[in-house]
Amino acid sequence: MTNSSNAYPRTRSKALLISIILSLTIISCVNKPKPINSISNTSNTTSVATAAIDPNQLQLNKAIERELKGDKFHSYTIKLEANQYLNAVVEQKGIDIVAALYSPSGEKVYEVDSPNGSEGPEPIYFISQTSGVYRLEVRSLEKEAKTGNYEVKVNELRASIAEDIDRVAGFKALSEATLLESEGKQENEKLVISKYEEAIEKLGKANELITKVNGIDSLARFYKNNGDYAKAEFLYIQALEINKKVLGDNHHDTASSMSNLANLYYSKEDYNKAEPLYIIALEIFRTALGDNHSETAGSMSNLANLYHSKGDYNKAEPLYIQALEIRKQILGNNHPDTATSVNNLGLFYQKKGEYDKAETLYIEALGICKQILGNNHPDTATSMASLAELYRLKGNYKKAETLGSQALKIRRKVLRENHPDIVRSINNLALLYSNKGDYTKAESLYIQILGIRRKTLGENHPDTANSINNLAAVYEKKGDYSKAEQMYMQSIEIYRKVLKENHPDIAVLISNLAIIYYKKGDYSKAELFYIESMKIQKETLGENHPDTATSINNLASLYYNKKDYEKAEFLFIKALDIRKHILGENHPDTATSINNLAVLYNDKGDYNKSEPLLMKTLDIRKHILGENHPNTTTSMNNLASLYYDKKDYEKAEFLFIKVLENYRKILGDNHPSITVPLNNLATLYSNKGDYEKAVKYSREGNDAREGELSINLSIGSEKSKQIYLQKYASETDVALSLHMQSVPENLMARQSALTEILRRKGRSIDAVNQSVEALRKRSSPEDVALLDELSQKNAFLSNLTIQGLGKRTPEEYKKLLESVREEIETLQYKISERSAEFRTLSKPITLDAVQKLIPKDATLVEFASYRPYDAKARTYGTPRYVVYLLNNEGEPDWVDLRLAEPIDKLVDDLRAKLRDGTTSVNREIKPLARKLDKLIMQPVRTPDGKLNLLPFAALVDESGKFLVENNKISYLTSGRDLLRLDVKIENKQAPVIIGDPDFGPIPDAASIKEGSTLYARLGFNRLASTEPEARAIKELFPDADLLLQQQATEEAIN
Repeated sequence: MTNSSNAYPRTRSKALLISIILSLTIISCVNKPKPINSISNTSNTTSVATAAIDPNQLQLNKAIERELKGDKFHSYTIKLEANQYLNAVVEQKGIDIVAALYSPSGEKVYEVDSPNGSEGPEPIYFISQTSGVYRLEVRSLEKEAKTGNYEVKVNELRASIAEDIDRVAGFKALSEATLLESEGKQENEKLVISKYEEAIEKLGKANELITKVNGIDSLARFYKNNGDYAKAEFLYIQALEINKKVLGDNHHDTASSMSNLANLYYSKEDYNKAEPLYIIALEIFRTALGDNHSETAGSMSNLANLYHSKGDYNKAEPLYIQALEIRKQILGNNHPDTATSVNNLGLFYQKKGEYDKAETLYIEALGICKQILGNNHPDTATSMASLAELYRLKGNYKKAETLGSQALKIRRKVLRENHPDIVRSINNLALLYSNKGDYTKAESLYIQILGIRRKTLGENHPDTANSINNLAAVYEKKGDYSKAEQMYMQSIEIYRKVLKENHPDIAVLISNLAIIYYKKGDYSKAELFYIESMKIQKETLGENHPDTATSINNLASLYYNKKDYEKAEFLFIKALDIRKHILGENHPDTATSINNLAVLYNDKGDYNKSEPLLMKTLDIRKHILGENHPNTTTSMNNLASLYYDKKDYEKAEFLFIKVLENYRKILGDNHPSITVPLNNLATLYSNKGDYEKAVKYSREGNDAREGELSINLSIGSEKSKQIYLQKYASETDVALSLHMQSVPENLMARQSALTEILRRKGRSIDAVNQSVEALRKRSSPEDVALLDELSQKNAFLSNLTIQGLGKRTPEEYKKLLESVREEIETLQYKISERSAEFRTLSKPITLDAVQKLIPKDATLVEFASYRPYDAKARTYGTPRYVVYLLNNEGEPDWVDLRLAEPIDKLVDDLRAKLRDGTTSVNREIKPLARKLDKLIMQPVRTPDGKLNLLPFAALVDESGKFLVENNKISYLTSGRDLLRLDVKIENKQAPVIIGDPDFGPIPDAASIKEGSTLYARLGFNRLASTEPEARAIKELFPDADLLLQQQATEEAIN
């Protein structure tokens, strides 16, 4: 029976690490730093009435509040004496402004644009050099900004003192550092640090300790954003100590410093240090400011984010909701901070998989941003990006691409080149294209992002490492495991340089690398890296964390696939306990853990333990997913397999039929999952002796698997394709056994068995020859582009079918599958119109098609080896050979050649004699050849088992003559090749002659890795006598390339 365990989820797979880059940063409707625009020449004199006689004259402690449009500016006058100290502030209330001060002569002497968006102060600190009337100009930063309010006020106007020089210099340096940082240029990094340090020093001398703390916080933030967490931590602690000393332990600014330090620990995923600081800060805010204050709401959101990341959803959700209610109450529904809370709650539901709730909230947040900030605002773009990301997760790629492209367009319009938000937008689109299977576009965008991050952030930065990781993920999906492995290792190396050794993000990357080794069949390395990843997560996240549980589950799955059931059982139980504790009994991940453990017990034959667990899994999935969900159906299949093993065929049959009906309804007739119930039903009916039904379902199962192989073998390396074929090799054993052992005279069974041989041999040979890659080399650039697009679509469909629904609904998943298949069919039609060779490569392998191409006076003799399968005992017997005979007309015939071992022994002996130049033909070679001829019946060569290595022409018939003397022998790798012989292939390269090739060392048993294919286990001795033959042929074909010995390698002919 085939069990589906859903047992191999990744530990925050690279996608999730990618999505961390895209969406785990809490999105805010707060403006990002922007460069100063040119000054407008148009003045708007309309103002809100104030108590001042002259509305444009500034007076001490007299506030002026006015409304400002995006394309306007206001001017104010103030009379200053020489050496006067001025402290004024422009408080932004819904519009982002720039404030500039001009001397009596018209020279700009001061300008400020703090990175606080459309809310908050723009402070002015100035010492006048000359007496006269100065002009303060207030203008909108963005010409297209919506109308907003601001308030301007002179807080201090007096004769300057000595400290004022340092005070003004400190504020100026702080402003310059902020603006330089906002430009994001790597070449400015040292200057930014220098300006912040200057500001901290000057403000300290001027005894401006609170503002000094702001400077320290800003420099700490800069170090944090650049991955230098050690320096950032030192500065945040320093800022906290100053606030405690100056303001006391229970001041809200002290709480803000605690929050900053906690945010750093949160970024480092050091949750044990972050949590107590967040809790203390929240208590201070509540005491100092009250429950209904925006700062208190922000503190609640921080703590909610922490619990969310820890997987403690029961604690996170009420805090998110409470923060949102506070902000709505004190700020109103249409406020940027309210939009932030709405967005955060949406992100929470998105991570929980409650997409309908998340979508409603994201749309609400986007509406608020559009209303208060306008359509072309960076934060409106951020809300669009959030909604686009949700649609990507749901598989609604059309909506995701539209919104993602729109967000990128807005950001490019209003932000500087290579701004981090622009890079995030490009990253979002790259991930979208990767999900769609458009790997060429995804790869191009990821390479572009990597270039930007290397230029702006440097090589050794976490974001640069993330870009390398994302690119590695694309190569993994394309089946280029060598490139993926190299890039995963590179990203791990960078992370280890800039983060502490045991950082959770490093665990994610190590897990990704483990998966690469698993796919390559190197289980020993995969095991080592899974263990390392799990160890890091235990140390950093704790034992009881969802990611730790997933990591434990992954390692358990590896042991399960290696049949190390004792280790697998221990770890499956551990993962289940964690998920029950954190997520509860009725969570999808908990159900997966229960299912994995049940399947393990079933494989061990412990049905009493397995059955209640399988029934519990089915009940949970019915409750949370519904009756007709693929995961629910998988649980039905696993329970049916249990009943089959217990020989309760009535229950098993009922459930297998329901599984088949559900899969067809949910996924369609062409989904690979259909193969599972079809094969299970075939085995069930064979066991019951109902061979007519057994043959019917076996044939349908083989047809379904062929459709899957046509997609999944279109990508990847030769080795990965061989491993994939080997995964389903037993299905050929079962199909041949059904015919040979159960119903030898059944025509449908005979036809199905021969068809299966032709298909699987053809697939194996195509994998070795890389047939499509060879076609690419002979194709025009236009055809290559179409072949590449087809390869990407096939890769996408392959990943889509293997990964399953994900977070999509069954309807969305089925619709997406149908859409991709239609695109593949369209591309295949286009290429077939242009290439006869492709038409033959993509032509379905059917018995009728092969039979029509057999010459009338010839017989196709197809050899195959198989292991007889006993359906009742579920065991495989000793390998045997069978030969199928097919003429141009009539039905196929067959002959059982009995056990393979004696035939293989004679093949080895004959090959050894033929290689030995001293062997007598009549006394030694001919007798052996005659014995072998008697055993194998007919002189044909086919790549199956040891017969692959036999020179059939050297066999001897009953008259004592070599077969080549009386027979015309045509060698085919498989009868499938008849479908391709009538296509003339235009060669664009010179002929190649190979002599005495270098086969490399003969592998011993110890050097063969787990998961290796048959080809990795074969060894070949030198063919020294072929060198003179090759040289002789070269004389006949002077234009040919001659490759001898170490020149004759696989790389040389690729």
